Amino acid sequence: MLINELAKQGCALTVIHPGGKEFNESALEKTFSEYSKIEFILIPFPRFKKIPGHYIRENKVYSKNIFEYLNTAIKHFDIIYCQGLTGYYFVLHKQLNQPVVINLHGYGEYFTPPSIKLRLQYAMLRPIMTKISLNADYVYSFGGRITDLLISLGIKRNRILEQINGIEKSYITENVSATNRDCIKFVYIGRNERRKGIDEIILAVKILNLKFSENSNFILLVKARS
Repeated sequence: MLINELAKQGCALTVIHPGGKEFNESALEKTFSEYSKIEFILIPFPRFKKIPGHYIRENKVYSKNIFEYLNTAIKHFDIIYCQGLTGYYFVLHKQLNQPVVINLHGYGEYFTPPSIKLRLQYAMLRPIMTKISLNADYVYSFGGRITDLLISLGIKRNRILEQINGIEKSYITENVSATNRDCIKFVYIGRNERRKGIDEIILAVKILNLKFSENSNFILLVKARS
């Protein structure tokens, strides 16, 4: 969606991606074939032996590989947007003239973990997440307690960009009623984590069932956190 919306505005984009079945060169070019100002560059994501900290080391190497690949081309960019930990190497280079924007997918690692395993994972991830956030020019926040957390870490309010996740307007049905369809379907897709509010969703389903009766169907698709 981000690529699509920026391309609609006529922005020239250089998109670095790690590849994969759904993200190979031909698939990406086909998806965005109507836009001529997009360059897709494949840089494979490194895979290390699965020992504690391997994910962090992989991201550091991946970030460095991207930085070194772009090399002198970086000076031609107006802004650098980094998803997840990929911005690690970029925020360390203060000589960059372009602002570096970081989106870390949220900051759940700073809140109470639901298990001992995740407690250890969160403890390992927090230092690198804090370092990236403090050294970035701008940091994305999903608002609410996330913004409060970023401020508590020492990030100035004018460097925090609040952005609520959304969908394209075309996805929204204006008139949701049993009169224009046999059954109203509600679908939730997400990880099976307490902080995702699944308990509250189930409660809401019970309330909705009372309202819509047999004319509604709720589908809950959850994925266990690895």
